Amino acid sequence: MRAYYIQAGVAALRNRASRMEFDLAYEVKGTVSRAAGEVIKGDAVVLSARSSTSGYPYVFNIDTLGVIHPLYPVPGAKHQKMEPGQSLTFGADGTFTVEEPLGREMIVAFLLTRPSDALTALWQKDNIGNLKDSGMAEQNQFLNTLREQLTASDGQPRGKWASRVLVLRSFKR
Repeated sequence: MRAYYIQAGVAALRNRASRMEFDLAYEVKGTVSRAAGEVIKGDAVVLSARSSTSGYPYVFNIDTLGVIHPLYPVPGAKHQKMEPGQSLTFGADGTFTVEEPLGREMIVAFLLTRPSDALTALWQKDNIGNLKDSGMAEQNQFLNTLREQLTASDGQPRGKWASRVLVLRSFKR
């Protein structure tokens, strides 16, 4: 239930007025055939983002237990600006491998026209939230910071940004 709460809260952050073309796709590096949207424990997942507009991408995963895993930008690395038509690839080195817990996961990407210090600060940890924190304080802080950065007090989008969500289901072999 906690994963659904976090996943639904993030999925609700959409900028329907945005004219920014921004795509997020995945490719599975595995030995077993699978249906679209399905991955198997041990698979390597490669993500790619592409935009027709320049901007700064923020990519994270929400696992089946509601723990948030920032994927890009990587802590300590330069936050690369995407230029129009440019693609960025994440996980080509095999760093994104499907592991337990298995189930419904979301990969979320936001593209902002300028970097956000508040969002970059959130990306300094490998995991946001844990199973011992039943109140989900860290995840709620993450969601609140996203909302503050992306929407005005009336809930309308603040500035130019776009988002994309991929839903994957992970299974054992």
